[in-house]
Amino acid sequence: AYEIRIRNDGSKAAQNVRLACDMPAGVTLMGTEGPSTHALDKGVLHFKPISEIPAGGKVAYRIRVVGKTAGNLRLRAKLTSNAATE
Repeated sequence: AYEIRIRNDGSKAAQNVRLACDMPAGVTLMGTEGPSTHALDKGVLHFKPISEIPAGGKVAYRIRVVGKTAGNLRLRAKLTSNAATE
């Protein structure tokens, strides 16, 4: 399983927070847990945006996979919001 923890260290709420993950070749998605639903499209796992994470707020996602090949399989995550696009 991969776990992604998001914490808003800013002084104001983060709005429209989006998480997308490039799934590594060689794994099969078994399920996810977290504050929003997901869709898998062409090897990219997209989570529905979170409307707001308050200042000091935290959320976490857990992505469960099964490895189909040997090796070091890394998931790449991208987090964006209305305030930060990278």
